[in-house]
Amino acid sequence: LGQRALGHHFELDLPRLGLVRAGASSRAPAGALVFDSEPGLSAAAVRLAIDAGASRLLLQDVSGAGLASAWAGRERSVDQLVLTVAAASPSAALERCVDGLVLGGYGRDRSSLRRSLGFDAVLVLAPGPRGDTPVTLAQLEPSGDVEALLTRDQSDAPWEHRRDPAFVAEMARRGVPFDAARLRALAEG
Repeated sequence: LGQRALGHHFELDLPRLGLVRAGASSRAPAGALVFDSEPGLSAAAVRLAIDAGASRLLLQDVSGAGLASAWAGRERSVDQLVLTVAAASPSAALERCVDGLVLGGYGRDRSSLRRSLGFDAVLVLAPGPRGDTPVTLAQLEPSGDVEALLTRDQSDAPWEHRRDPAFVAEMARRGVPFDAARLRALAEG
């Protein structure tokens, strides 16, 4: 999808998108507020993006205090938070996020923090012949556990469908056409 189509489908107001790149140099969408930072030093850049009026944040390779700052912003004014973390599995990514919340002073009860995250989806990328490609799509359950929806061993292997995602209902509410049967078809084809 093009940037404008993506913005329309997901109700993104692109000028209010804050992109924080910690050690990454990906191409930014037109009109995004872009803040570059050093790895491990993204907290100030996240706060600047929020203070500059970003209502949606895309955080690349953030950790620790940067995650805590993003969570504080989510409580204040951030409607949508998308983040990438370096982790080998959805469970490891979840633990990195919980580490950021502990560091940010949100408490030490890791199971309560895990349940409070409320991510719609977790996508795991692995190196492939044409760059990083998805190998796992998972969701965070109300219990705080990560449940795999689609998995495959390698970037060129067929998908294994485990169950339909809970976020399909929210996508439908936003008017995004989505057919859960297509997920099952990935595993068959």
